[in-house]
Amino acid sequence: MSKIQRQMQKQFAHIRAIDPGTIIAPDNRYRYDVKTLGVGGTFRLDQRTYLVLEMGTYRETDDQFQKTLDWTGHEFKTVCLETGALHNLEWEEDDEVKVSVTTREIRFSELRYDDGEAVARDSDDLDEIAEKDWEIVHEGKTYDYEDDFAARYIRIGGKKPENVYFYEFEAEDGDQLSIEVWTPENGREEFQVFLSRRIVPDEIEVIVAGADPGE
Repeated sequence: MSKIQRQMQKQFAHIRAIDPGTIIAPDNRYRYDVKTLGVGGTFRLDQRTYLVLEMGTYRETDDQFQKTLDWTGHEFKTVCLETGALHNLEWEEDDEVKVSVTTREIRFSELRYDDGEAVARDSDDLDEIAEKDWEIVHEGKTYDYEDDFAARYIRIGGKKPENVYFYEFEAEDGDQLSIEVWTPENGREEFQVFLSRRIVPDEIEVIVAGADPGE
């Protein structure tokens, strides 16, 4: 079986798993938003349909991952039912709900300083970038330093929280670049880099709510 055939089988399996009885009537969907989505939920965005595979919560901590601070963020790991592509949908609420969606994951080796030098895959170098408000360039696009912070990721149904440190950057057009440094139990850091964009919360049309997010 080819890779394409396996991918299509996965997509059909996801679609078949949706219970028709849970689909929200179109004239009632205005009652639902990103905060009401749970695992198994389905929503439409940019004329594509997505299924929530997994969800979790980020809770900001001090740099030693010991003291919990005020900020909380939420993440849905989703699959596009038309393309099979995986995307993360993230939201937080302060004075208003803010939502962003990842457009793609990139390699750390693609990151550059403004002089063209490669960014070292090292937390100390990232700390220096944050301390000095340096820019990061990817494919000719400049992202300004915005914030950095530690958090614990609590996966719904997971065994225990995971430690992660974020370095966040934003371009003039609002596109975002996030570097995540995960520290698993073996102590070896794992780096992930994502490009994302902000979306208007009302652009999300909830079709199936899924499991209660509070469960």
